[in-house]
Amino acid sequence: MEDSSGRPAGRAPSRAARTDTEMQESEDRFRAFVTATSEMVYRFNGDWSELLELEGDARLPDADLPRSDWLE
Repeated sequence: MEDSSGRPAGRAPSRAARTDTEMQESEDRFRAFVTATSEMVYRFNGDWSELLELEGDARLPDADLPRSDWLE
């Protein structure tokens, strides 16, 4: 980035820095959603064989995750 006289005036954020910022913003939105809802939010791997994340109200006790025995 240059100022009006053509001298360096700073640096544009790198792709990695933008990605980190976008990821943090996405995580913040997800956290706000989970906090605001009275339901639970869960996440599984691609073939639904492993429970990766479970968040929401306190109806269920905390569990060690990830879990592959979630159906049992």
